[in-house]
Order: sequence, then structure tokens, then C-alpha cells
Amino acid sequence: MKQFFPWEANPARKFFEILLAIFWGYSLGMNKTYRRKTFGVKERAYIRTEIGKLPDCSLKMLLFIIIDIVDSPPETFKLKNFKFKADKDKLIYTHELMAMPRVFFRIAALAFLNKKSVEIFSNVKNSLFQSGFKEDQIARFIAQFWSVGLRNGYSSKSRLTLEKLIHSNPDLESCFKPLLDGALSDRNPAEMLALYDIKLQPYQEKTINIQTLQNTQLALYQASTCFGGEKEKYEQIKNLKELHNIFPDLMDLAQDENSSENSGNLIDSFSMGAGNE
Repeated sequence: MKQFFPWEANPARKFFEILLAIFWGYSLGMNKTYRRKTFGVKERAYIRTEIGKLPDCSLKMLLFIIIDIVDSPPETFKLKNFKFKADKDKLIYTHELMAMPRVFFRIAALAFLNKKSVEIFSNVKNSLFQSGFKEDQIARFIAQFWSVGLRNGYSSKSRLTLEKLIHSNPDLESCFKPLLDGALSDRNPAEMLALYDIKLQPYQEKTINIQTLQNTQLALYQASTCFGGEKEKYEQIKNLKELHNIFPDLMDLAQDENSSENSGNLIDSFSMGAGNE
């Protein structure tokens, strides 16, 4: 039985929808809603031809596979922006972004982590020393070719479906290894931060400091209860007091129970569900 891939799981579904609107003869406009017509062999062939115009890259390979198995688009869909480049741009920067593997996989990963386009732009510029792109060009690329943010309706089910598709094809699995080993892996938040050079917000640093202190306090208390002698207990308490003296700021943080930003949950504090804009 032929495999079907849900329309909503396609990260480039907006790219496909723009092409369909053109093929169906609609006059394109900003923030306009379009009604689905037929979606058959001719429509797939047209989209396949347009995919062929993209630069050779991992994303192009993925889209060639998706167009053969993707299900029909929704009955209606809305296009916020149908242009592939701004009028002032000499290049189609969305194509340039996907053609640079290090840049593409960094953008793709940060989009999966629900970072906003302005954060992704800053990350690419500062971490990859890639200053040839603007924030609006990255935003356009995410919206049209890699729309995987929660705000854009990309659910955990869609993410899992995409992962399964990549794993099902050895060539795709090899090409997308940077994502599978990174944003699509089971790495913990701290490892993700280090891997993608994600800067902590002040309240996130505060959460880490508080939890570090709490973990240290708990470890010292548990260690002190393992000894029956008063001398050993005294040494443990003394060490704890010395820790308080060394890190007075941490003690102030721990006593600040009125902070609305600190949830006490380190994973939640990373804001990996904020979505793209």
C-alpha cells in the first residue's frame, strides 16, 4: 500500500501552497485565503518541476520524496506572503540559505527549538560568522520552507511523522544526520544550549543558579545524615555555611520567593515552546 504523508507534517507546506495557488490560476495577494481545487498528477508534476529548480541540497531531496507521498492540502489555506524574495533583493535568499549546509541545519534546528527568527538571525551571525543574510530573509525561509514551530501549527505528531520519514530512507537519514543527532535527538536542554550556542536569558541563569544551590544543599544534607558522629555532622554543616559565604548571591536568589519569572523547572525555563514569528 502506498505511503501517505500528512500535509501538515510537510515543513515546506507553504511553499507547496504558493505553487498550487499559482497553478490553479489564483491572483495572489497578501493574507489571502485560497480554496483547494483538484490535487492530482498534474499538480504534483508542477510542484516537482519547481522543486527541481531549487539548489541541490538536503531539503531538495526531502521535498522530492514528500511530493510523491503527501496527502491533499486542506480545503482552504491562507498565505501571509507569497513572494520568494523581496522586491529589493537581487538573489532568492531562501534558496541561498538551503544551499549552505551549516547554515540550513542551524536554522532548521533552532526552528525545531521554537526560536524566533530574530534569535535565529543573531545566532547564525554570531556563531557561524555568517553575516550575508538579514533577519527578514531568514523569517521568509522559515515561513515558506521550514515551518516547524508550534505557533505555526506544527505539532509533536507532525514532528514525529517527519522523523519517521527521514529514518525510513537511508539517503535522507545520512543527509539529515546533523538534525537527528541534534535538535531531533533526546539531548537534555543543557546539551542543546551548548550545541547550538544558545544564550541564556537572565531569568534562565537565575533558575540554573537556584537549582545548583538547592542540589548542593540537598547533597550536603544527605551526606551529613550518613554519619552517626557529631564531629562528622559538624564538618558537613560547617562546609554548608562556607558555601553560603562563598555564594551569597545564590542565597539571595533562593530566598526570593516572589519572582514571577522563576518556575523552579529548569526545562520549562528554556522557553523551547515560544514558537517562531
